Amino acid sequence: MDIFAIDNSDDPGEWPAEVGEYKLFAVFYYYHYGDYSGDGEALVLTNKGWSRVNLGHCSCNGPFENIDNYICDEVPPEPSLDKFKAKNAPELNEDLEKLFKMAQKEGYDTLQQEVKIDVDSPIKIEIVEKSTRQLWLGDEDE
Repeated sequence: MDIFAIDNSDDPGEWPAEVGEYKLFAVFYYYHYGDYSGDGEALVLTNKGWSRVNLGHCSCNGPFENIDNYICDEVPPEPSLDKFKAKNAPELNEDLEKLFKMAQKEGYDTLQQEVKIDVDSPIKIEIVEKSTRQLWLGDEDE
């Protein structure tokens, strides 16, 4: 899994590789911890598309305590960043703008143009060049 943090972000801890049947491929986040609580947002690319995770928490929980409330079938991921942005409130998109730009800078936005994510097919992402990714749908042996 590729993990990208906005400058001056605190480390929220170890990201889970999977949330239920969702496999995480890339995470773009900002997070700040202080006085037993934290605040932040993450833009996550899973095997089913793009999701958002609110990393805010109180002293009783950690940033991943409720991750399954965000990456789940009740909040379906979107196959492209454009569709993901279209379903969000403008205020949320403003909060996530730096994360969108980071995903684009790292070349992940190019996936949206040619990929239709099939929930029954495994997905493998391989870094071919620094800013180019290739995506295969189907068996990993292919």
